[in-house]
Amino acid sequence: MIGYFPTPYEDELYYSIIARYHIHVGNLSRKHTNKELFGKKVNINLELPMGLAHLVSQINIFSKEFTKEYFINQHTVIPFVKPFKSEEWNEKIYKSDFKNLYIFLFSYSKYNVKNKKYFYYCAECLKEQLKSNGEGFWNRIHQIPGIFVCTRHKTPLLEYSLKISEMGFINYLIPTIEDIREPLRSYSEELMKYLIDLAEDVEYIIRMNYKSFSEEYYISKYVDLLGKKGFAYPIKKRREYLQKLIIEYYPTDFLELLDSFFKISDKFSWVPSLINIEENRSLHPIRHLLLMRLLSGSAKNYFEKENSFKPFGEGPWVCMNPFCKNYLKENIKNVNVRVNNSDRKIQGIIKVSAKYYTPSNNCRVL
Repeated sequence: MIGYFPTPYEDELYYSIIARYHIHVGNLSRKHTNKELFGKKVNINLELPMGLAHLVSQINIFSKEFTKEYFINQHTVIPFVKPFKSEEWNEKIYKSDFKNLYIFLFSYSKYNVKNKKYFYYCAECLKEQLKSNGEGFWNRIHQIPGIFVCTRHKTPLLEYSLKISEMGFINYLIPTIEDIREPLRSYSEELMKYLIDLAEDVEYIIRMNYKSFSEEYYISKYVDLLGKKGFAYPIKKRREYLQKLIIEYYPTDFLELLDSFFKISDKFSWVPSLINIEENRSLHPIRHLLLMRLLSGSAKNYFEKENSFKPFGEGPWVCMNPFCKNYLKENIKNVNVRVNNSDRKIQGIIKVSAKYYTPSNNCRVL
């Protein structure tokens, strides 16, 4: 049983909490820290809180708040990923003892958004941490792939001097006063705007701590939002429309920074996965956020606003059946929307006076 454990800071990464413990108790080797906290050798990484179950059994005497769920939800990047994973995946994560869990939060495919090779931090945040706490720490949000700016200070993040792969062979580290310097990167005003927007969407997902949503949820909502823009039908044109919307909305340098640029002429891109039920789960969360902001204005709007597609507008609609007693009156309350089997365009079927009438689509039909 250990006699001390540091109080975690808001959004502090799990690795960072362990690193501060290591420094506070004065251990000379990470092996000593691992044995004290985890009972054995553990390879701590950015994505998963390895050794968590054993750690909680050691430290829950200091606070009832120290549970597996607390550390997963407040000090890992798992809450950013789980809304885009299956219920089975989420269940596996929360039931795990994190001893021998072989699972990746983000795909390592060369075609996906690349994982970060370094720890990232904000120099201005570090100054504030040192002033208020006397020490720095690693912020979990800054470690998420695709996040390159601090939303608090509107500045580019810095890369730590050592690669993450190298830090597994040395003692636990946190950023110090020696790491305060000017960012080596600079972004244009336009690019900064898009990077900040993306980081704010990531923060929203983290804060809401959503559970899993089905593939059908995402695809149906994307189609509804595309429909409101007039680009959902015909179905066979969706990929083309979607690719064009993304390329026209986002700057090339922004998409390149996120490993998500493509040419409209490319036969293969990541875009079809957004509306393909078999591929939707494998898509990187960052790419979901790109489409959410394009179609809804933000991730918050996407999840919280009703976005049902109404191709014929709001009812009631005018009866156009000349044999009906309500001819030219607004008394049609229901329209059955479906896709025409021949041209895959959208149409509405209205039942009037026991007869059927197929109206023209007054909305834009492509």
